Amino acid sequence: MMQFMPFVARDIAKKEKLDSFDISAMFDPRVAYLFGNIHLNFLERNLMHPLFVAYAYNGGIGFTKRHLQAGAFSQNAYEPFWSMEKMVNEESREYGKKVLANYVVYRQLLGDTVSINNLFEMLLIPSASDRFRN
Repeated sequence: MMQFMPFVARDIAKKEKLDSFDISAMFDPRVAYLFGNIHLNFLERNLMHPLFVAYAYNGGIGFTKRHLQAGAFSQNAYEPFWSMEKMVNEESREYGKKVLANYVVYRQLLGDTVSINNLFEMLLIPSASDRFRN
């Protein structure tokens, strides 16, 4: 249902003040779902784009931060596609593409007006990739 690295689950448990947390609790769907919501809410608050959230969920927020700080999604003629293809971790690169495509499909099925084109344009707004440049 939701996959976590043990250190992420332990961090969530600590922040939620679950003193008797055992990592095996992550196999309980109710716990996995709760922790998944907490973790995704954290990523959404700290990252401004579903693609960045997907990268961070797959490879970690530190990994995503380093990718952005290395100049990803800077202004050039081939953006945002260049940065999407230059993602150094192949698994995160492919995961990000799939999540972004599914994000658009599900949002439209839910009646939201969202387009992949608008999401690509958002990636070119300097504040989107500058989120972690400080």
